[in-house]
Amino acid sequence: MHGSSARGGRRKFEELLRQHLIIGGDLVKAAKAADTASAEALRRQWYQNADEIAAFLAEINACWRESEWRAMLYSHLELTQQEATLRIRGNDPADIRIFGKIEAEAMEMADMMFCGLAGFCV
Repeated sequence: MHGSSARGGRRKFEELLRQHLIIGGDLVKAAKAADTASAEALRRQWYQNADEIAAFLAEINACWRESEWRAMLYSHLELTQQEATLRIRGNDPADIRIFGKIEAEAMEMADMMFCGLAGFCV
């Protein structure tokens, strides 16, 4: 991607990530309020957003496979939901353990991102 195409791609990625954070925050609010209907709708939105991120990344870089990004993003969402639930319930020791898994997974995502940017397809 070069020039205006790169800027357009950057804006799309920024918007997808912004939505990821907004939906996640709204999901936590719904969970805290015990609004299960809203939480379930937001959860579906969050996974749809992950699908869109995975598709976008695969579209802009031949080294990035949509299925691999989707699997990693879905795992991230599952771990994040577990961690948020544990935090809401005040289960700090379990929250910390899950956070460690989230951190390790974030490093795996960073590695995958780097390999694609560097052109190291595996």
